[in-house]
Amino acid sequence: MKPFPRLTIEQYNAYVQAHSAIDSAKIQKQQFDDQKAAIERGEKPRPMLPLTSEIMAEHPIGIFGYHHEEGDLVGYGAITQEYTADQTIEIGGLVTIAKYRKQGYMHELLQHVYQRARTRYLGWTAVVFANENSLPIFDNQPWFERIDPDDAPLQARALCKTCPGYEQACGEGKKCCDTIFIGKVSELGRK
Repeated sequence: MKPFPRLTIEQYNAYVQAHSAIDSAKIQKQQFDDQKAAIERGEKPRPMLPLTSEIMAEHPIGIFGYHHEEGDLVGYGAITQEYTADQTIEIGGLVTIAKYRKQGYMHELLQHVYQRARTRYLGWTAVVFANENSLPIFDNQPWFERIDPDDAPLQARALCKTCPGYEQACGEGKKCCDTIFIGKVSELGRK
């Protein structure tokens, strides 16, 4: 079962434009629900960068994924930053709506993000700051490799220090609160 309808780019853009405010709110609510669930399990919720509609609008490429039969929002994925001096993009902002998790939808959504990246950023590098939720996704993708935070592109490392989890990570003796992956844009999604 494919999670995304076969729409023309014009149909897709019209659908997203009509639903983006509603869908942005759904993504924000899912982030809130995930934080609340962590507290209810007795865990300390991890500081996350919120995905507001304003933040999503600033992403160089943002893709909402919809279920091909039900039309429901499945998730969101993006190229969240362009680091032009390093010729590096950051892939992130990944959220899957709870009822669609662990069914391969984020994998499908990432294929669309990768295709757009290969079209626009060929010859660049891609970096991912994976938290505990997205870590299994990137651990299993052969075109990414884990790197030490000190080896991350300079501009990406600088932005890392603005993350809400950075001080906590430093207090725990870590250089970054996430696991960092790097790969060549030309290889993303290739088999």
